Amino acid sequence: MSAELLARQGNSEQALAQIDRALMLSPNEANTHISRARILNATGRAEEAERAVRVAMRLNPHYEADYLTVLGQALLHQERYEEAAEFIERAVNRQPDNDQHYVTLAIIYGHLGRIEDARTAVSKYNAMAVKGNWAPLTVQEVGYWWYGNIFDYDEVYRERLWAGLRKAGVPEGAGTDIQYADLKRLIRNTDGEYKVEGATKIDAAEAKSLHSQGAVFIDVRGANGFSAGHIPSAANLDMSSGLSKEKLLQLSDKDGAIIFYCYGKYCPRSTYACAKALLWGFSRVYYFAGGFPAWKDAGYPVETSATPSN
Repeated sequence: MSAELLARQGNSEQALAQIDRALMLSPNEANTHISRARILNATGRAEEAERAVRVAMRLNPHYEADYLTVLGQALLHQERYEEAAEFIERAVNRQPDNDQHYVTLAIIYGHLGRIEDARTAVSKYNAMAVKGNWAPLTVQEVGYWWYGNIFDYDEVYRERLWAGLRKAGVPEGAGTDIQYADLKRLIRNTDGEYKVEGATKIDAAEAKSLHSQGAVFIDVRGANGFSAGHIPSAANLDMSSGLSKEKLLQLSDKDGAIIFYCYGKYCPRSTYACAKALLWGFSRVYYFAGGFPAWKDAGYPVETSATPSN
């Protein structure tokens, strides 16, 4: 198991120990230093992360754009925003199709008060999100996706990311009456897969059975993904911009069976949706872990729509 995967599962100390052993055997392996820096950034140790990246850059003068990204993150977390902007801008020049760079620039520009630049970065992200079947950027989006799943990210650093987006004028999103800490309390990440305390995890066959019984299916993907193909009769409430208690109550009462699904077992969106529904008082919440891919692979019927409901 890779060290970075261990870290994403909340085993950061074990991950760093694994990396330290690797560095004892190959101290000049630049990419191992970068892996170490990523984990240090995620665990509140940005100063150490910066040192690790700079070592990697010395070891590999022809470094990849990712080195710039990780260094920019380390500087952002140290509130050295001007320097952080420089490195993320350089990363954008080398990786203009990486949508997460524009999120990071929006955060940094927000902290710097460069609001027009932040709006430009958000516009670029949103244009790419539409093409990639994601929803427009919201503040809460960064709570569950920023250069990968950041479920166990350092809380102070996470708040700093949110603060930058708020300063940039990015909308909070839907269903933000629930505290992030309460969502995390119900969710577990084991071996890269999720469990939600209080929600029943089901497979494709169980989902099909519930569908036949008339249960409510909620697709929490973006509108374009839903439009391209979804489970028949499912409603589309994008996790970050569409899912709210009020909209959910329009589809089901609190005792009705509700099944949430998204892009598959490694997608965090439906787990957060389940946790929200439980915290709103819905009692029969189901987590379809395999999501739309598992439904489609099972050969079950699929619908498309020109105008998705969101």
